[in-house]
Amino acid sequence: MKKWAFLRVPAMQALFNAITPMASGGQPAQLVGLVQMGVEGGRATSILLMKFIIFQFVVLVSYVLTLFFGFDLMMQQFSGLVFLILIGFVVHTISIIFFIAGDV
Repeated sequence: MKKWAFLRVPAMQALFNAITPMASGGQPAQLVGLVQMGVEGGRATSILLMKFIIFQFVVLVSYVLTLFFGFDLMMQQFSGLVFLILIGFVVHTISIIFFIAGDV
């Protein structure tokens, strides 16, 4: 496959995230785009799942860095939201564990 063809997939994601409610159309559009390019449906779904796991991992790393280096600042600026921030950390951690466990 041509390398330039793969630049179409992120553009499709951005477009369909922008035009669908709650940005829910990006991944299905990417799946359709990959299938149209000749990638098998199962392989395309696996690629998108790996991409999602990497996204979740990057979010988890940013949470850890924020909690490690800026927790006191967070407590000062967002004292009412600290509980929700910690819940978000737990949700991202659990989602990564479940996706990796299901992928093994």
